[in-house]
Amino acid sequence: MYLAARQCAIPLFDGDLRFDPVAQHSAGYIGPCLVALVTDIVTATPISLHRT
Repeated sequence: MYLAARQCAIPLFDGDLRFDPVAQHSAGYIGPCLVALVTDIVTATPISLHRT
């Protein structure tokens, strides 16, 4: 696993960081990525998704 190989803490299964093995980029590439929920620091309201 990507995070374990880099000695990172593994997030909770239902947390704000997820793994998508078949994400599709707008340019057409399909492959694995990490998806993180971005929230407002004060209100915790969801703002966006970040894909890596």
